[in-house]
Amino acid sequence: MILTPMISYAQISGVVFQDIPSDSSTLNMYGVKDTNEKGIAGVKVTAYPDGISTTTDSNGYWELNTTGDTRVEFSSWPSYLEESSSSNNNSSVRFVPNGTSINFALYDPTEYVRSLSTNLITTLQTNGLNINNDNSVIKIVPPSSSTQDNSVGNIIDVAKAKEVGSVWGIAYDKSNKILYTSAMLRRHVSVGAKGLGAIYKVDLRDLNNPTVSHFTTIPDVGNDQMLLYPDRNLSSDFMEPSHDPVFNEVGRIGLGDIDIDEKKQKLFITNIKNNSLVEVDISNPSSQTSYPIGNPFSTCTDVKSWGIKVHQDKVYVGSVCTNNVTSGAAVSVLESNSITLLHT
Repeated sequence: MILTPMISYAQISGVVFQDIPSDSSTLNMYGVKDTNEKGIAGVKVTAYPDGISTTTDSNGYWELNTTGDTRVEFSSWPSYLEESSSSNNNSSVRFVPNGTSINFALYDPTEYVRSLSTNLITTLQTNGLNINNDNSVIKIVPPSSSTQDNSVGNIIDVAKAKEVGSVWGIAYDKSNKILYTSAMLRRHVSVGAKGLGAIYKVDLRDLNNPTVSHFTTIPDVGNDQMLLYPDRNLSSDFMEPSHDPVFNEVGRIGLGDIDIDEKKQKLFITNIKNNSLVEVDISNPSSQTSYPIGNPFSTCTDVKSWGIKVHQDKVYVGSVCTNNVTSGAAVSVLESNSITLLHT
């Protein structure tokens, strides 16, 4: 008679969920699942030494049948999420006794605000030729401040008109305290020295001495038309009236909005002229990829795109129909290097 040992199987299980960040709150402790926190689907869970794995379901739930004590590893979660604090033994690698249930918490850093008293960064317009203009066009406004009076609330001047010219879009890397801003064609205001497709970088690590530099240039945004008006009849005295010849080009050429991805690795900018979304590698800004946004309207012959919002690995783009026959608005989304219409 041959006797074979009986193998005892036990189930380990748990939930992978999105932690709601909190600051010294017992209602939402890091690493502890609360009733208002949703599960995350598609996360891979592997148990060793058996080497078996599964993925979480739509509610974030998973289970495995294992033999003996087990090392559990979580992987392949969405890139915009990070591991929550380990203060409650929350880790992507866990050693667990046979038959134990364990949860794993992830959180979205962009949803975390340490204080409601948060500074506002904004762009402003100052008329005229900006070559020698020392007026600030980017400011940091602390809470309860007024942009009308720099003496109120210690408003900080970040960049001068002569450094960046006319700008509008802002993308902020809060981890490295770097601000990116894009040139914009406005009436009665000149663009910066680097032209209509310029992206500028502002180092805010020392607020007493912000450093402004040219980051990169987006090509084919309409500079050929701007060359017809090298100074656009703008006065160096920004209080003087102007007769700007680019009236009909505003909103039709140049750059629109700008945003940064959650990992602070890519910038996304709308090219208004050719109605495209441009992706820029922050580590190598000359590496640029352009995605045609297309025409989401059946009866529109002139589509322009402007607004951008990056959220959870997707890039949302707002478009409008600008011709005189049909009006409308649409939202498209860039996902997996492909732009599709989301809503009109």
